[in-house]
Amino acid sequence: MAKADKPLPMVRSSSGHFIPWNRRNIVNSLLKETKLATMFFNVRPMTEEEAESIALEVEEKIRSMDLKFVSGPLIREIVNTVLLEKGSINPLYRIYRNIYTRVGTPVYDAYEIDIGRGFEAKENANLQPNAETSHKKKADKTSKEEYLLLMPIDLADAHLKGEIHIHDLEYFGTRPFCQDWDLRYFFYYGFMPDGMGIKTSVARAAQRAEVAVLHSVKVLAAAQTNFSGGEGFYNYLVFLAPYVRGLSYNSVKQLMQMMFYELTQIYVARGGQPVFSNIQITPGVPKLWEDVPIVARGRIGPDKYGEYEDEVRKLYRALNEVALQGDYWGKPFNFPKLENGIVPELFNSEYDEEWLLAHKVVAKFGTPYFDNMIPDYRGYGKGVSCYQCLPEDELIVVKRGQSIGVLKISDIEPEDEVLSCSLNSFKVSFSTPKSILTKPYVGDLCVIQLEGGRRIRVTEDHPIPVLKSVRPTIVPACEVKPGDKVPVILRFPRDIVEELEVDESILSVRAKYRLPKRIPITREFAELLGLYLAEGNARRLRRGGIVRFSFRKHERRLAEHVKKLLEKLFHISPHIYEFKTALVVQVGSIQLYRFLTEQLKTGHHPTDKDVPDIVFQFPDEAIWAFLKAIFKSGGGLSVGRNQSGHETHSLQLRLASKRTCQKIALLSGLVGLPLSYYEHEYGMDDRRIYVCRLTSKNAIEHFMKEIPLLEDPLVFLKVKKVYREKFSGVVYDPVEVEGNHFSNSLGIVVHNCCAYNFVDTPDSDPEFEEKLYFVGGKHFSMGSWQVVTINLPRAAYKSRGEDVRLYEEVRKLMELCVEVFKTKYQWMKLMIENNRIPFATQRPRNPVTGERGPPPVNFEELVWTIGIVGVNEMVQYHTGYQLHESDEAVKVAVRVILEMKNYLKELEEKSGFKFALARTPAESCAQRLAVCDLIDPEFREAARKVVKGDLEATERLLAIGERDVPIYYSNGTHVYVGARIPLLERMRIENKFFPILSGGNMFHIWLGEASSDPEALYRFTKRIAMQTQIGYFAYTKDLTICEDCNRVSGGLNYHCPECGSTRVRWWSRVTGYYQEVKGWNRAKRHEFFERYRVSIT
Repeated sequence: MAKADKPLPMVRSSSGHFIPWNRRNIVNSLLKETKLATMFFNVRPMTEEEAESIALEVEEKIRSMDLKFVSGPLIREIVNTVLLEKGSINPLYRIYRNIYTRVGTPVYDAYEIDIGRGFEAKENANLQPNAETSHKKKADKTSKEEYLLLMPIDLADAHLKGEIHIHDLEYFGTRPFCQDWDLRYFFYYGFMPDGMGIKTSVARAAQRAEVAVLHSVKVLAAAQTNFSGGEGFYNYLVFLAPYVRGLSYNSVKQLMQMMFYELTQIYVARGGQPVFSNIQITPGVPKLWEDVPIVARGRIGPDKYGEYEDEVRKLYRALNEVALQGDYWGKPFNFPKLENGIVPELFNSEYDEEWLLAHKVVAKFGTPYFDNMIPDYRGYGKGVSCYQCLPEDELIVVKRGQSIGVLKISDIEPEDEVLSCSLNSFKVSFSTPKSILTKPYVGDLCVIQLEGGRRIRVTEDHPIPVLKSVRPTIVPACEVKPGDKVPVILRFPRDIVEELEVDESILSVRAKYRLPKRIPITREFAELLGLYLAEGNARRLRRGGIVRFSFRKHERRLAEHVKKLLEKLFHISPHIYEFKTALVVQVGSIQLYRFLTEQLKTGHHPTDKDVPDIVFQFPDEAIWAFLKAIFKSGGGLSVGRNQSGHETHSLQLRLASKRTCQKIALLSGLVGLPLSYYEHEYGMDDRRIYVCRLTSKNAIEHFMKEIPLLEDPLVFLKVKKVYREKFSGVVYDPVEVEGNHFSNSLGIVVHNCCAYNFVDTPDSDPEFEEKLYFVGGKHFSMGSWQVVTINLPRAAYKSRGEDVRLYEEVRKLMELCVEVFKTKYQWMKLMIENNRIPFATQRPRNPVTGERGPPPVNFEELVWTIGIVGVNEMVQYHTGYQLHESDEAVKVAVRVILEMKNYLKELEEKSGFKFALARTPAESCAQRLAVCDLIDPEFREAARKVVKGDLEATERLLAIGERDVPIYYSNGTHVYVGARIPLLERMRIENKFFPILSGGNMFHIWLGEASSDPEALYRFTKRIAMQTQIGYFAYTKDLTICEDCNRVSGGLNYHCPECGSTRVRWWSRVTGYYQEVKGWNRAKRHEFFERYRVSIT
């Protein structure tokens, strides 16, 4: 039979019927479905002629198969084959093929999902293996395929290749990500779970406490159908408080118990899981809400929330007592997440009992979280009024323990004291700041330079004390003018040291020359240190160390003098070596080498020389000797005439180290003869030289005779000039030091930051007052449309160690995220227009006026979130060091995040979207991006050097096609979880990133098996809240739950400590919630065992 005469088969259609073959059905289908090309890709649909041509070609292929019947899916696949072939010639056909393809899953894959294996089986530890979960997973797989096919091809490819990770892709086209709800909305308008009142019953606003609690639970449950992520309430107990007035404590406790059980037993959230929920709680009424009328029972007021302080405290105690008790078995309630809001007015001794109770829950289960709103960048109220003035490299005077030194302001630790003063009493002292506040800053710095060259760099609005009449007046830095007088500290209190004790670790080293155990602080000793700073160097040898002093040939007397000093002070015998142009005094002594370079930290060579901190505690006569020795050997005295013919004098010292030069200037003030200080640029690469100088004949004579010119501890010096310089980085300021003023290392005094100064309305929200007071139903609405995380390690792989290229790669990834957001926005407009998010868009009638109220969600206020993962691995590849291994690695990380933050503003202006830069939980993302890099030949070798986990097991699993492997990147800006460093060091590093990120960042404290003391935990929480920038943190306690006796015990036990059973399950915090460890993916399980746990006592 000729090919053209062969009959065409019957068709088993997708609708479930057998129908005759009809080529026109293909044509109609193509014409209809490719209309989506205009909607999603902004290109034309297929023409009638093109569709007819495709249908004819498909018909010929079907005829040649000689089949009795074909299925609709098979016809579609043949159409796609033809489109794919034509796509190599015309790119339009590739888009048509994406639109026309069928999404779904092979039968075997569907079977594996049904039995709990296969597709993303352990992507979400909150999902229990059950029939509903299987159904969700099949839907997820189909939906993910659909959205990748319907977004621009380059964006889909970027996700699939691991450049970016689109979170909750299965819900990309149907719903936003997360939402924090204003509970007052439902206490006023009532509860309508379907958003329309058609499919469900409608309830008026709760009249009784029990109903109010149940409504709050059901709001979060209903919201799960409209959002893909977590749901929560802020200010939960405050808004609930009016309902519990008059109830006994036991009744209130019963309500809180009901709330916990309802949220952990309503097992109907997406795919059969508990409602992923959180509530923000405080132990009292925050000041912001004290005078705000209550919203309850469908009415506003007349009472104010401040009148319900007792009820809030009762609710807080009851809630924590229920949390402490746990469920019937004694397990912790994993939802709702308890987010304890730390606000300044409620974080004091008056609330110690409540806070201690919360920490008892921490000690037993580890489930609470702490939302620290004290740091200024959190913007509590309006936000803290903080000027945050000094750039990170500005040097200040610090007392650490008994030692006085000069540090970068960025290196201050919580217990340090800074040099401060009162301009009322002119008292100079050292005091510990309440905290050190930081924030990213891009803009101009004001450089205020005084007569004599001393200078300070501050942000333009930082308050500077300027002498007006007889008293100082505070003005912004930008208003300081030449001729103004500003205070400068010369002398400060110090404990004088009479002798130095050589470290035992140095004395215990075998050596030919042994140092004395104690060295008196004499003029001779100070002089030798000054001569070493000017002319000395030290070098480590394989079996010892040498110390040298180098002089010019005509300085023989000085060389002989140094030799005698060494013999007298250290009982050693140096040699003088004569060279063609120099004399070198040299001594071979490992003990002297270590004493100078390790104990005193004097440095080894000219570029790293430093003034030992102990010199600040020398007697005045020893400081004079030290200074004169430096100038005698390293400085120079010149006499000349100026253009007017007058005689000029100059005694100056030129150094390569800014810190060393500023220390010398600071020392000169202690003896009442302050040196001038200057900075000069030279050379083609803008190198700097730092100069200490005296230019007055009278001052030089006083210096030579060791006579002070000034006796006062504080003087006022004139401003010579004020200029601006560009800055992009982090700025710092101490909070509330004694006298409210502190100085830099050149003694220039500025005002400190004053915390907790609130105003009523944030500048960022003109409707803040109306929302606060629920005017016209206006209320707060906070949430996120979508999260897309970028693969930062891959950006480092591509940049190959070049900073500029790294920034470029990161910006490209951010641009991809914005394009994903634009695509999502088009989907969301469709959903809202078609009323597909009815709970979020509902507009119930006002119970008083009968008019339609506003919707509960203000979609204009939702943000688009760019997430970050693998900062640690990014800097590890870029610098060779992890975050905990090098401060340079930390600086690179901060710089990259700042670059991202700055570029985010530019992207906002271009797109009109609100963006947030955040650490994301990355429960599966941190694994997936690491896997993407390991399986990509271009990045495999680079990734192998930095990925965390079990690389050998991973490569074995990847070889057989397994993708759930024990490999991952570090979460967000976190230090590697297995880094064996002290907790305070990890705090110091991660603390730096909180002010830069827009949210989501979290500091984890992994607790060891030993039972923690609640009081010790509370003390540590105070330290974090008051002395760091950490805005969100939690203590994680590992738990063992016995399946036989149901006993819950702390730590990871292989046997139940109660009954000895080996049938035990481990629970811990996976990212931002507690769940059984067995349900975690392999990467998270491996991370779990690598966590470095600590004890807090």
